[in-house]
Amino acid sequence: MEKGRTCLICGKKYKFCRSCTGKEPAWRTLFDSDNCYAIYDAISNVKIDKLKSLDLSEATEEVQNQVKEMIAQREPKKTEEVEKAVNTNHETAASVEKPIDNKSVVANKRKFNHKGD
Repeated sequence: MEKGRTCLICGKKYKFCRSCTGKEPAWRTLFDSDNCYAIYDAISNVKIDKLKSLDLSEATEEVQNQVKEMIAQREPKKTEEVEKAVNTNHETAASVEKPIDNKSVVANKRKFNHKGD
């Protein structure tokens, strides 16, 4: 006997009875389509690359937002942000690094060594 079900990903109503068909996969009790099951699988196993390639248009807004957040957290920093950080570090390093004057180092060393004489 078919039961009225609601897909956990897209919220669509569908009818399914595992004992009636016998050939359908068990996930059909929770999801109405292969795509919805693939979205669930990618979310639950944090498969970011797979999530990027799936059609999320039928998923609920809540699921779409969750996927967007997951992708954003796993994405590498944007090139501009990385370049800015690198440039800032170079500027800081350049202001700290000054050429060493060997003559003054030797003169200070001599003064230090001969103070007590």
